[in-house]
Amino acid sequence: SLDSVMKVRTELKVKCLKQVFRNGLFEPFELKGKTCIAVSGIANPERFQTTLESLGLIIKEFVRFPDHHQFSVSDLMKIQTAYEKHQAEYIITTEKDAVRLLSMKEAETMFHERLLYVEIEMEIRQGKEEFHNMLDSIMMGVH
Repeated sequence: SLDSVMKVRTELKVKCLKQVFRNGLFEPFELKGKTCIAVSGIANPERFQTTLESLGLIIKEFVRFPDHHQFSVSDLMKIQTAYEKHQAEYIITTEKDAVRLLSMKEAETMFHERLLYVEIEMEIRQGKEEFHNMLDSIMMGVH
């Protein structure tokens, strides 16, 4: 019932930051005080910005694209120009955008290990049992 759902409280947390084109990963605290260019093509870029700031990252420039944006080579050049202009340490994007960039050979050539994405995890703060019961009842309904 909806009543039991209301008891479940979740929180989105940064699990880690991963390199898009390499296997490196950073714990969130490792990026405190580092400079970056933020890149997003998502509906709510403000939340992404807040997330980066909460890690202590210094955003030198935020390159925003519309939601569901398909990146072009000129978009990549725009990002690269911002990166060079500010002499930032990293280019950081969302997981959704990372998937799109991953399929572009040019993005790897230009950004290689500098491009990171934020991996978010959902933590259940309250009502873990209710949450799992709810999932069970949904699954039962499916079969």
